[in-house]
Amino acid sequence: MDTRTRALALSLVLAFSSGSSAQDINFDSLWGVWSDPAKADTIRLKAIQRIAWGGYLFSDPDSAYHFAQLEYDFASERGLRRYMAQALNVQAVSFHIRGDLEQALDHYQRSQALFEEAGGWSGAASVLSNIGIINYDRGDLPRALDAYIKSLDLSLKAGKTDVGSNFQNIALIYHDLEEYDKALEYNDQSIRAHLEHGDEANAAEVLGNRGLIHKQMGATEDAIRDFQEGLSIMERLENKSGIAAALHNLGSVYYDRGEWEQALDHYG
Repeated sequence: MDTRTRALALSLVLAFSSGSSAQDINFDSLWGVWSDPAKADTIRLKAIQRIAWGGYLFSDPDSAYHFAQLEYDFASERGLRRYMAQALNVQAVSFHIRGDLEQALDHYQRSQALFEEAGGWSGAASVLSNIGIINYDRGDLPRALDAYIKSLDLSLKAGKTDVGSNFQNIALIYHDLEEYDKALEYNDQSIRAHLEHGDEANAAEVLGNRGLIHKQMGATEDAIRDFQEGLSIMERLENKSGIAAALHNLGSVYYDRGEWEQALDHYG
């Protein structure tokens, strides 16, 4: 069996993170900031956002929803749309984690709309990635593709340079749609973007994806070149799992070509 690198960017785990783990959250201190009417509105909102996201979202999503509602109501009274959007995103992720995809999708869409109204292109892009994940998991590839393309466009509009995963997600969907030329096109852009951002490990993974597409197309020499290039990167990074995957993929190409000794060398 081929080892296929799937790398749909789960931005629901990354978007809007304060960079703090639950262990870093001082609830009493943050709650004190949130409860202090003398503090600036944005300072209070950042505190409750950290409580909802960093303190509870991935351990107690029900409580995260509650704190996000406090954030949403406070921001709504003051017309602070970006904070309303962030609160809705927390609630969407809480539903997503709990498996309520309908509510998650509804909250993501409301969050996206508010981010765009406020000119929060990066936030809207992350939310669109989450929408893409839901549609992908449902098997609705055209809608997933539409969400990921829009996410990429907004990421570029926001001036983001680390868009390799955006290109990669689009390539994976085109692969599943069996539009291999399109998949290769976006894989190439993903590799360039990862390398320009200094992310060699992900570039190597995309090289593996590209190699598998070439293998499916019968372009075995191109597949071997891709796998060897990815292997070289993984060896330089001393990435054992990446090395194993690349060797396995090389072995599978040689096996399919009837080159048994070469296949055994790589499988071994």
